[in-house]
Amino acid sequence: MDSLAYIGGVILALQAVPQIYKILKRKSAFDLSYMFLMMNIIGQTLVVVYAIYNRDTPLYSTVMMSEFNTCVMLMLKIYFDRK
Repeated sequence: MDSLAYIGGVILALQAVPQIYKILKRKSAFDLSYMFLMMNIIGQTLVVVYAIYNRDTPLYSTVMMSEFNTCVMLMLKIYFDRK
């Protein structure tokens, strides 16, 4: 079952990569909502804390990757909104 958790988690973590690519290609993150990004980061942080507390490596390792990608999108949004 751990392998299913890792596979699913990696797919969820990589789902943001096409969005990041699109932001970089268009040089705009206008369509992204700050509220969406912040709620996503807060939710992912809470899941990571829960998973670490319960020593659930497949969960926290993949959610941390997803959270990193969400943080990248937030930084890109801030950067391109200021331009």
